[in-house]
Amino acid sequence: MKKITPDVLKLIPLAILAIPIAFIFNLFLLLLLLVNPRSWQFDSREAGDLLEAELAPYRRLSHAECTQLIKQGERLNTSVASSRGIEYQIEIDLDWEDRIGDSIRVLGSIDDGLLRAYMPLTKSFVVLPPVS
Repeated sequence: MKKITPDVLKLIPLAILAIPIAFIFNLFLLLLLLVNPRSWQFDSREAGDLLEAELAPYRRLSHAECTQLIKQGERLNTSVASSRGIEYQIEIDLDWEDRIGDSIRVLGSIDDGLLRAYMPLTKSFVVLPPVS
């Protein structure tokens, strides 16, 4: 039989605290959903169309132009209102797919600032380096 070390015993109070904290957090999310009717209004199709409109200029960029944006630390954070008046937050980020100088992944995400902020709708594409 293994002996319980003092290091393991120190972790037990943390584990016991984690359960009520997770419960309270989930209860808060449930109450937010029930109290705020706007949190039910996230339309994935509408949000996807808005995100696609923001990603469109990035789809036209060359690999060299995307490389410059990465070097500048370019990251788009913006808010867009839909035709129904819902405010969405959009974030677009460019980063190397594997190694510097290799393919570039462009990742866009959109949420409504409420529950979807924990699980945003995302779209991405890859910009390939020029063939030599």
